[in-house]
Amino acid sequence: MKQGILRRACIRGGMVLACLILMMAMVFPTPALASNARKVPVLTYHKVVSNKRKRKNPEARMTVSIGEFNRQMRWLRKKHYTAITCDQLYLWHEGKLKLPRRSVLITFDDGYTSTIKRIIPVLEKYDLRATVFVIGAKTYYGDQSRYISVNNLRKLQKSCPYIEFQSHTWNLHNKKRKPRSYALYAEDARRQKAEYGFDYVAYPFGFITKKMIRAYRDNGIKMGFLFGEKYNGFATRKQKRFAIRRLEVPGTMTMDEFKKMLEG
Repeated sequence: MKQGILRRACIRGGMVLACLILMMAMVFPTPALASNARKVPVLTYHKVVSNKRKRKNPEARMTVSIGEFNRQMRWLRKKHYTAITCDQLYLWHEGKLKLPRRSVLITFDDGYTSTIKRIIPVLEKYDLRATVFVIGAKTYYGDQSRYISVNNLRKLQKSCPYIEFQSHTWNLHNKKRKPRSYALYAEDARRQKAEYGFDYVAYPFGFITKKMIRAYRDNGIKMGFLFGEKYNGFATRKQKRFAIRRLEVPGTMTMDEFKKMLEG
């Protein structure tokens, strides 16, 4: 009899203890072991165009159709990728922040108004963020320009959480890509900071010099992004912070190739 009572008491006691442990776990949850990405894909786009326009010129490398861009973003969301900002990538690179293994930085070069209008609804739909590298001087071309205007840029900076703007240099977007003086690069960096407070730069056409790096570093730019076949690759913490690699997403890329590039 006594043994039965004792057994029932133990069972009741065990149940109470289990409840207490469960309650404590809910109030004081065990911290999850934070994973940290070893490499981060920095996707690079230029123009996003209508499906009709893309069908007329399917081999155009610098243009991606809005339909294809939507499918790519939907796949990123399905695969649980976290779209990060330049600040987050910088802190991760410096060892000050851990990022989820499936992190991605989505970037656009040049700052075309039509592209920005097309991508915002897609980013909002899948709750993703992107960085647009704009050519600072071209934002002053006016609202009728194909590049985003200063007025629209400032409005989006305040109202759109899905887009951040950074620099594609102030006025060095030149196909000739000839080396310039330290003073000119320094002035370009100062304009980027003074006008928009930009902290990050994507080098036009991937062109980079030691003077450019030194001038940007000396004038408050935190990190520089490369571009081109020579520099195509994932961003890693071993890369110098003014030579961060990116992955181009050309308009000729299939969905299978996109998936393979990120996870193959």
